Amino acid sequence: MSDRLSPFQAALAYWSRLDAPLDDIARALRCDTETVAKALDTGLISLNDGLAGWPSSSPFSSRTVAHLIRDGLNRPASTPFLHVSGLGSLNLGEVRAAIARVAAGLRQAGLGPGDRVAVDATQRLESYLVCAAALLIGVVVVRLSLAGGSDGVRGLLDTAPARLTFSEFGDTAGLDALPAAGETILLTTDDADDTGPRGFARWLEGCPDTDVLPAVAVGPRDPALIGFTSGSTGGPKLVETSHMAVFRSSEAMQAVFGFDAQDVFCTSTDFSALSALRSMLTMPLLAGGQVVLPTALARTQPLALGLECAQFGVTRLTAIPNVLRGMAAARERLPALPRLRMMLSGSGVLDRATHDLVAQGFGVRVIDYFGAREFGTVVYARGDGQGTVSHGGGQICNALIRIVDDLGRVVPNGDIGEIMLHTDTITTGPLAGSHPGWEGWHQTGDLGRIMPSGDLEVTGRRRDVIKAGDGSLVFPVEIEGLLNALPGVRESCVLGWPGQSGSDQIVAAVVLDRPEDDGFAVRARAHVLQAAGRFRVPTLVLTVPDFDRVSNGKIDKAALRGRLKFRVGDLL
Repeated sequence: MSDRLSPFQAALAYWSRLDAPLDDIARALRCDTETVAKALDTGLISLNDGLAGWPSSSPFSSRTVAHLIRDGLNRPASTPFLHVSGLGSLNLGEVRAAIARVAAGLRQAGLGPGDRVAVDATQRLESYLVCAAALLIGVVVVRLSLAGGSDGVRGLLDTAPARLTFSEFGDTAGLDALPAAGETILLTTDDADDTGPRGFARWLEGCPDTDVLPAVAVGPRDPALIGFTSGSTGGPKLVETSHMAVFRSSEAMQAVFGFDAQDVFCTSTDFSALSALRSMLTMPLLAGGQVVLPTALARTQPLALGLECAQFGVTRLTAIPNVLRGMAAARERLPALPRLRMMLSGSGVLDRATHDLVAQGFGVRVIDYFGAREFGTVVYARGDGQGTVSHGGGQICNALIRIVDDLGRVVPNGDIGEIMLHTDTITTGPLAGSHPGWEGWHQTGDLGRIMPSGDLEVTGRRRDVIKAGDGSLVFPVEIEGLLNALPGVRESCVLGWPGQSGSDQIVAAVVLDRPEDDGFAVRARAHVLQAAGRFRVPTLVLTVPDFDRVSNGKIDKAALRGRLKFRVGDLL
């Protein structure tokens, strides 16, 4: 992107290259169509100024998840497609027929474009079918996270009421009596009597018996998914993702990594994270490959996940960093994985130590495509490099990015500042808090810098930065990387903690393979001292049995602070 362009001009060039209609460009730039038309007529903006906006091979109106699903299912019926670990395999014709019947059942229940259906975002076959069928007919999918238990599920439904809810919790969470849940369908075995909620099998029996896919009646700007933030504001915050955002982020992955019909995809992450939804649904259909739905055990036990990857010949595995680390630790107990070509890290910051451990252990490319928060669809570590998005930077795909200071002024390349983002591959709803002149851009709250190569390095979240005793800024990820490199460390999390002196103290929480290792804290502090200097040394290094996680797999830092509150208060 040319630096001579204003934020408005750069965004206009980006959208022009995407062949978007005037009203869609105006909506993305938060202005009227007359302003867009006038700016385009001046001829001052070259399409080459928006090279980050990759053209699509699909007409604008077809850039939807619904079209992607329908086109992907219309391959030869005998094509192997879906492997449900522990249950069996289905060919494409069988999957197409099942999705068509579920879609007919949703329509029979009165659901159409814009209505909501809530689904547990687990990799159950039932969740997969409901999610695919709903997206196909324009029904918005509310992804329920089980991370917060039954209270969390109820809170999500109160925030985003649904007409139908497909959940494992069922009446145990009181969903059958919750108006916001609509009718509850149990994703478990049907009850013996007919007094409680129906189970999925009984609900499916009542669906019209058809194997004909419905026509697509949804547009690019229509909402496809509803997810939620981590709750750092005190409660679930609804976030809508459009059909175009999911479609175009999938196109970007395809263009970057060249997936094909020989690929077998698998992810250990529930599809509350968009990275998991792409891995289990959109990428296999777009590439013409196959997909594996792992068992519940494999989603929590790295060794079991590795064994299922070997069983089904997985070529592209997506997992959170601590799962990848666990697989590397179990490498000697795993059979050969000759088909594995790539491991992708999502839903958490991939530190350099984990990257190197996994890459060397499996001899494959390890791709980091999450960064600190906002960049799971627009920045990817280079497959031929040795860095991560947070250690060395990643290539910017299908996005415009500028680095600005506190006043919204662009800083020189190499300087750290806040990342401003404009793209068609993430949610494009109304944005609050943008600097004046940056209308339509996303003020991410993430800090980063543009490297000499032009890649983006994400250094951390603005709110997580710690001011060291010498006045410099400490980014938790750099200390976490040092701790994760130590033998016996399963995962670490670094927090800034207000000390009695009024300055922030560095507190590290660590999950160890051997929790009884009483000498670890001393070794850890000495290691950080030698590698990063005394102002980066954690004041406290505390061991915890495990970390609580938010719906997309990231560490729940608010919950961690609550757990550590009294321990830290007694020691600082």
